[in-house]
Amino acid sequence: DVIRGQHIKKGDPLYQLDDAPEKYSLTQAQFKLSAEQQTLNNLSHGSRATVLAALYAEEARAKAILDLQETNYQRDKKLYSSRTIGLADLQQSQSNFKTAKQTFEKIQANIKDAKLGARVFVVNAQKQIVNAAKDSVKISNWHLNQKIVSADQDAIVFDTMYRRGEFVGEGRPVVSLLNPKNSYVLFFVPEGKLSSVHVGEKIQVRVDGQPKSFAATVRYIYPRAEYTPPVIYSTMMKKKLVFRVEASLSKQQALKFNPGQPVSVTLQDK
Repeated sequence: DVIRGQHIKKGDPLYQLDDAPEKYSLTQAQFKLSAEQQTLNNLSHGSRATVLAALYAEEARAKAILDLQETNYQRDKKLYSSRTIGLADLQQSQSNFKTAKQTFEKIQANIKDAKLGARVFVVNAQKQIVNAAKDSVKISNWHLNQKIVSADQDAIVFDTMYRRGEFVGEGRPVVSLLNPKNSYVLFFVPEGKLSSVHVGEKIQVRVDGQPKSFAATVRYIYPRAEYTPPVIYSTMMKKKLVFRVEASLSKQQALKFNPGQPVSVTLQDK
């Protein structure tokens, strides 16, 4: 989305990589989350309506049998009192009543259990699986968002390494940005002048085509001496032994320079 030399603002799009694999991974993660959530819902609720309907039908049938057996038992108690039936008949009637009551109570317990969800520890385990699936969706979203890269600062597009459709290897830079506040002046001081230069001091910088010089601040002096480079932008340099010095510029001043542009540096008189 950018070309070399372009001035961009924070948030401007820079480039986009093919995101098909990340989209597939996100879709899979979303399907996985949906499935795990449905399993949790199933564990948290009771049995299906058809199962409960069958249990209710058994309950109604058992209640009818219980009522019948209770009626028979109450009748036989009266008959036994009047010596119309014997003890064995009464005991059989009583046994039938107890059996019908137990059957009815068992079906009621089954209905109560069917209305409940799974056991607590099973539900809690499934909740953790759902949470893990949610994290997988977040991770997949993060990977997808990494395929669209925007500028994180105001800068100049120093270089672009690829064109549309080209393959980018893992870990390879795609766009090189230069923030003007990170620009600095690099110059060399002969050994005889080194004692007059200190970190924090002001220098004057001049470039061809600019009517006025700019102030810069010495920020670093290299501790080791160097020999004069084969190509050094100074007509006055005659000493071979020099020291490398860096000076910082303000952002506004840096915008008036081009990277690699030759400059002339003047030290302030002491």
